[in-house]
Amino acid sequence: MIQKEDSAEECTTKEDLLNSIIETSNIFEKVPSYYNKLKTIWHARDSGADYYIIDLGDNEIIKQTHELLCEDELKMLSKRLTLDDENNHISTKAHEYLALFDQIIEYPSEEKTTEVNNLIDLKDDNDAKSSVISEMEKTLHSLNEITTKFRYLSNSLPLPVLHYNQSQYPDIHIIKSISSHIDSFTKLEGILENTTERSWTAHILAYFFFITFSFLDSIQYFSCERAISTKLDLQAVDYKADGVAEFLKRPNQIPVFLLEVSGDPSKPDLDKFSNDRQKLMKEGVFALNKFMMRTNLPTWEVCQNLGIFLAQGFSDKLEIGQMVYIGPGLYLYSPFTVPNLLIPTSLDNLEHTPRLIRTLLCLRYNVVKKVEMFKKFEREGQRHIIKPTTKYVTGLTPNRPRVVTFAEFLPNASKEETNRQGNTIRLRGRGRGRGKVSSGSINSS
Repeated sequence: MIQKEDSAEECTTKEDLLNSIIETSNIFEKVPSYYNKLKTIWHARDSGADYYIIDLGDNEIIKQTHELLCEDELKMLSKRLTLDDENNHISTKAHEYLALFDQIIEYPSEEKTTEVNNLIDLKDDNDAKSSVISEMEKTLHSLNEITTKFRYLSNSLPLPVLHYNQSQYPDIHIIKSISSHIDSFTKLEGILENTTERSWTAHILAYFFFITFSFLDSIQYFSCERAISTKLDLQAVDYKADGVAEFLKRPNQIPVFLLEVSGDPSKPDLDKFSNDRQKLMKEGVFALNKFMMRTNLPTWEVCQNLGIFLAQGFSDKLEIGQMVYIGPGLYLYSPFTVPNLLIPTSLDNLEHTPRLIRTLLCLRYNVVKKVEMFKKFEREGQRHIIKPTTKYVTGLTPNRPRVVTFAEFLPNASKEETNRQGNTIRLRGRGRGRGKVSSGSINSS
């Protein structure tokens, strides 16, 4: 009996996901020129699937994509996937602080100090703050071991303590908090061997993302099997992720970042990695559909500019990427951490810290950018809604453009069906069948 109930719930969940895909496909009908070409990957690998996710984490898929698209189409796709560089957003003080970490990694020996002195521009309108950086650099050069230098930087501030307010300097807060956390847990003996998946998720990875999304009024980060759907999504079974960054508050929240962690860090399980990746991609499709549809603006500009971010932890590695909508039934996931990030777990691999911090800063600013775009599109969608075609009951308002609403794009079929448990459920559209994700590979650092 329990197995039948589980099967019914799983079926309902698949049905809800497919309905989400059908609605999105019907609303956003316009497609880029490369849609039909990329669609051949879908048909070649699983022609019977109702939707497909092209995973550019797979080297074979990347090769096929380059062979199928012409140079102009590759540029168009690349432009959609290009992220803002974190250096364009962080403060001068944060940039100088990060540069100090770069010094101890790239130039560990004292013979290179003349060269690194030229890396930092100490000019600043606030002489007091510049003097702090200058003193930090002098102290850094007086230390010998990389571990000692790292401990010093991770427990220092690039400005006077009385001037430091985390909410006013979120980039410095991220750099200091993450480096300090790494400095702490890398001193623990056997952290990889003695840590379970849940502990690794909650105490290591979740902390990174909690700090990354801190001091953002419209975004909150939650960890440990957080449900990403609500009753408003008409789902009988919730999708749950190991970590979720949500835009807006419940019950109106929209997931903009999802994390899945695949197994204990010391016991890599390729089967679990593959299954979790399939799960993460499906969660990503659901979240992306919701993100686009909630704008109430059925235009290609929405599809072209919006995307959500996914991350998967495996062993001591972390992959982060972006999912975008290509066209009806077709989605594309592209990792931007190639090779995968390596989480420092001992004093011997602290050199991976600066790249990790820069990537998390990049993630933060690009999530914020997507949310700002959503707000812009939502405002445009609201203007369409509050300016109806008929201003007066007696007739039409001259020269007013016809209003396009989501209802006109939704499937006509809307009926009640009975699930395997005998309960009546309301379905929108006729989502049946299965979806397919192209297999991703594990990038090694």
